[in-house]
Amino acid sequence: MTWGFSLTNSGQRPWRHSLPRCFFFRNFTDLKQNPIAMLTWIIETTRASLRLVALMLIIMIECVVIVLLRLLAGNQGAAMVRMWFNQLILFVFGFKQNIHGQWAKGEPAMILFNHPSYIDIFLLSSPWPTAAMAAIEFKYFPFIGQLAMALKTIWIDRKNPGNVREMAASRYKEGCGMFLCPEGRTSGSHSMYPLFPGMFKTAMVHQIPIIFYNIRYDSEDIPYFHDLKEGFIPHLIDHLWLVLKQRRSEITIHISAPNMVTNVSESMQAYYDYHQQYLKDCPGFEIVPPTTD
Repeated sequence: MTWGFSLTNSGQRPWRHSLPRCFFFRNFTDLKQNPIAMLTWIIETTRASLRLVALMLIIMIECVVIVLLRLLAGNQGAAMVRMWFNQLILFVFGFKQNIHGQWAKGEPAMILFNHPSYIDIFLLSSPWPTAAMAAIEFKYFPFIGQLAMALKTIWIDRKNPGNVREMAASRYKEGCGMFLCPEGRTSGSHSMYPLFPGMFKTAMVHQIPIIFYNIRYDSEDIPYFHDLKEGFIPHLIDHLWLVLKQRRSEITIHISAPNMVTNVSESMQAYYDYHQQYLKDCPGFEIVPPTTD
């Protein structure tokens, strides 16, 4: 394993993008002097605008449909429709998925994924009812928060985390799988950060199979991170606009076979090894070691 450092002197991760304060307007004087640039701007702006409207409508409809299905058809019906909506959303984004590996038949599992971007949420669906763990700040987002609650999301309050591990075990006993990132954060890149051992311990104690789920974007413009503090919403919209303007992008997904955790340290190393084999040639890839201070 190759260890490296990507933290700044202040110990904070650097921004992945330096985005403009306003994503829509350009210097029209320059555009008028360059007809090709003007045409490109019109095409990109039209593409992004149509996609943004379509995404908003789809997410609003999905929120209502999933809530109703949970009441009428149970968790399994909602899980299958969730997969269909995710495929539709990825199509609107202009993403092509390349999936390697298959979901194992049988009982749900704890699915451990790397987390380069907030867009990852549209990639997190499986054939079984599956919940996820997410920062509590997203609970109050219009429609997305209601949708997440309907999907039994476990909300993590970093100031008061509570007994998250037992909540995850409880979901599994109810027949629900779990999507979670053991790095405990969005990386904003294809690099990997230190793991928290808690969920590996939970999987071992409660005999929950684990599956590694690797996400890789072909464009380095898509990974994104924000500390969720001041300026998050405008910055997120700027980033989404950047992604929506792109004509087409590809996402490669690798799904491992399920395994049981018999040794926490070995399973954590297996997580690193699995993801590293698919990410090591990404620009700037590194495995960031734990801080020592």
